[in-house]
Amino acid sequence: MHQGNFAAEISNLEKSFIAGDTRTPVLQGINLSLTSEQITFITGPSGCGKTTLISIMAGILSPDNGQVKIFGEIMGTHKREAAKFRLQNIGFIFQQHNLVPTLTACENASIPLLIGRMHAATARRKAREMLECVGLADRVNHLPRQLSGGQQQRVAIARALVSEPRLIICDEPTASLDAENGLHVMEVLQRLSVERSRTVVVVTHDSRIYHFADSVVKMEDGKVVAVERTDSKIHEENKVREKLEESQ
Repeated sequence: MHQGNFAAEISNLEKSFIAGDTRTPVLQGINLSLTSEQITFITGPSGCGKTTLISIMAGILSPDNGQVKIFGEIMGTHKREAAKFRLQNIGFIFQQHNLVPTLTACENASIPLLIGRMHAATARRKAREMLECVGLADRVNHLPRQLSGGQQQRVAIARALVSEPRLIICDEPTASLDAENGLHVMEVLQRLSVERSRTVVVVTHDSRIYHFADSVVKMEDGKVVAVERTDSKIHEENKVREKLEESQ
């Protein structure tokens, strides 16, 4: 159930990692709300906590303190229910692909649907359609070792999108793609956001795709230091507002 107009509501979030006798704080009291049905970028220097933040949002990691609500549901309260909620509502695009080496691109992309108990033939059809959307129509039967790094990344993206999750979380989705394919992937994510009312969160250092963002969250040293609307989106809204005023 939605609460307000937020896909994610994060309160007093803290996370540290321990190695031996050393405790390293990674997130230090994050408070953040992410608007539904928009594209939000999370930026900042390496090691500032971006990936840890989205991993907690996706339920991959648990926080030390604080709370994360996704579409009004508190993450991590009941393990079985949480797993089902993640499967139905969250798609995560990993930076390292995490493909099963013995499965074809189509089989890898269909995994979330099969876990959700969809009929195998239907799952394969939907997986092929999503692979076509990311430009891999001619690679559906290829194994990961037969694909380039960029192609493997696009299979991982198709796998994350195939179940049409309400929240799509991406960790550097264009890092291993050239400019053309990176823009193509962002156009797919933007189309999902606009046409199918999906919420997209992207961790990125890729300045080539900044213009796709509705807002940008800037992090430093485990803290959110700024949340900004992008100039391009504000400009578009101003143009729409001016046209409405002219028509009145």
